[in-house]
Amino acid sequence: MPRGFAWKVFLAFVALLLPLAFFSEKTVRETGGSFDGLALALLLSLALAALSSYLLTASLARRIKNLSSNLGQLHERLWKEPPPDRHFDDEIERADGRAKSLAERIMETMNMLRDEKEKIRAIIDQMDDGVALMDSRMEILLHNEAFTKMFDAKPGADWTGLPMREVVRNPHLLDVMDKYAATGAVIRREIPASGGSHMAVTVTTFRQDLPQKRTLLVLHDITQQKKIEQMRADFVANASHELKTPLTAISGFVETMADGSVDDPETAKQFLAIIQKHVERLARLVDDLLTLSDIELGREKLDFAELNPEMVIKGVEQFFQNGAASAGITISRNIGPDFIALRADRDKLTQILINLVDNAIKYTPRGGRVEISCKRLDVTGENSGGFGYPSLDGNAILPETEDGWTKSFTEFCVSDTGEGIPQQSLPRLMERFYRVDNARSRERGGTGLGLAIVKHILIAHGGSIRIESELGRGTSIRFIIPG
Repeated sequence: MPRGFAWKVFLAFVALLLPLAFFSEKTVRETGGSFDGLALALLLSLALAALSSYLLTASLARRIKNLSSNLGQLHERLWKEPPPDRHFDDEIERADGRAKSLAERIMETMNMLRDEKEKIRAIIDQMDDGVALMDSRMEILLHNEAFTKMFDAKPGADWTGLPMREVVRNPHLLDVMDKYAATGAVIRREIPASGGSHMAVTVTTFRQDLPQKRTLLVLHDITQQKKIEQMRADFVANASHELKTPLTAISGFVETMADGSVDDPETAKQFLAIIQKHVERLARLVDDLLTLSDIELGREKLDFAELNPEMVIKGVEQFFQNGAASAGITISRNIGPDFIALRADRDKLTQILINLVDNAIKYTPRGGRVEISCKRLDVTGENSGGFGYPSLDGNAILPETEDGWTKSFTEFCVSDTGEGIPQQSLPRLMERFYRVDNARSRERGGTGLGLAIVKHILIAHGGSIRIESELGRGTSIRFIIPG
């Protein structure tokens, strides 16, 4: 009970009891206990009590009315509408009704805010970008899982309440934060991160209408974008070089012949043969570029159909039989007993095998062997540990559950007893224009695009490829296609 109100109640009781006691004692003494004296004292006490009660009730009524009015005004300010007053018998019921209505609306609002907060948290946690909200002292108020992952933190790490400088060690990011703190201007910058990755950083003020400053930090992983930009730059440089080399040779021989410097018909014939060789190389290069572009952009539609892998392999073997024999190389096939019909694009599967067998023959010395094999590969959740095939496009090849599943593939292998490939070159073999030995590869007619084409055909089939090689002993290239 409020202190002022308690004093008023106390004084009212004093006003009621003291006159009654005083007049009762005095009147009894003077009147000898007559009834008239007692009645007078009682009436006076009742009058004082009635007056005190009236004053007390009026004060209490004013307080209740003010409370009811304040509750109504608060309701109207918060929700822009008057309280839903019903018929009340008195101000106490009105104040009680408004208090209950206000409490209900506050609970509804709190529940709504809680739901919205959970929705925002769910959205932020699903974002690939790292997001952190900080106060004026650069202490973290809120962050998502992606933010901590970008700094190699353990899963579920909670950095709420910690200063940014304690959890972030990247000097480039800290430099960005310092510049923002000094200027308050929005900053957008690309910075290097750990492990050779790159991040796009955005720092800005969150909700400038808030009384306390809030800083929003957003980190976007642009590592893949940087790799694509570098690959594009490398592709343009390599393609320009590959086109320039034969064009320069052709131009030189044509100018020599045009000047009349070649009178000997035999020499002219040799020049024309060299020109034809470079023209054919240009044609192969352009064809490979167009093929690669069509596959990557999805312009070349695959014709999936049931086929017999043995018949495809047999056709490729026959295609190379004469060339392999003239080079002193034995070519053979080995088909597993348990293979089944495969659903794939016959022409594209043939192109993969031709590219791989062609490379094998080119880099295998006389007296060597090239083998094309095929078998069924069943992978289960229990034996998937030794699968060994990487994803070529970031999509999972196998189910992500631990067990209870089986997935079947057809596995092809082109192996040779050739020169082998250095281990440091294996990760780059699928890159456009990459060659282990540029001079020898061009001499043997390679464009440097064969394995890149193989990779993208396999991506279109949902397959994968892996390469094993040992210098001086040969190379085995295996690839799989689902089914």
